[in-house]
Amino acid sequence: MHTKTDPALYPISSRVDSVKPSPANADHQEQTSLQIETRYQGVNLGSSQANATRTPAYESPGTDDRQPTPASGSALTVKTQGEIEAEISQEIKRFQIEYLGRGPDDVRVFTLGNLILVRLLGVLTAAEKHLVTEIGGAQGRNLVKQIRTQLIEGSRTRIDAMILKITGVKVVSLHHDISTVTGEEILVFTLAESPVFRNGKKR
Repeated sequence: MHTKTDPALYPISSRVDSVKPSPANADHQEQTSLQIETRYQGVNLGSSQANATRTPAYESPGTDDRQPTPASGSALTVKTQGEIEAEISQEIKRFQIEYLGRGPDDVRVFTLGNLILVRLLGVLTAAEKHLVTEIGGAQGRNLVKQIRTQLIEGSRTRIDAMILKITGVKVVSLHHDISTVTGEEILVFTLAESPVFRNGKKR
């Protein structure tokens, strides 16, 4: 006579152990686990590659106000006409202060084609005014002119180098004169060619 066994009388572990998975189910579970593991590995790998190859956000060229820095040994920087005239004015003032002890009351520079005209006002020193007053006539006037001419001619190397540095063009000739009546002095530089300004044109 067979008696019917109540499953509740056995421990849970015994019931689980008694259930044996079939070979087909075991293979299916193993394949599923491999697919899940491979999928997660692919997600992590893709994220790492995306972070490693991520490029910075695009910036519009117009948003950067910084100016490019010229490379060492680059060509002469092209300037505006006003910049060239202002630099020549400052250098002529510095030159006269160093050699005569005082600078002119005013300096005006004009670029006309391949000519540079420098007009200096109020250039006479106290000694030059004394020569004109005491000696008088043509003798006093010529003496002041000779002193100024000798000063310019003796400093031609420095003056020509200054003009070349500012304009980028070689000086061909220099003309000079001074008025002992008005105290006005004129320098006219003839260049090998017209200097190029920032707009790319020669004037």
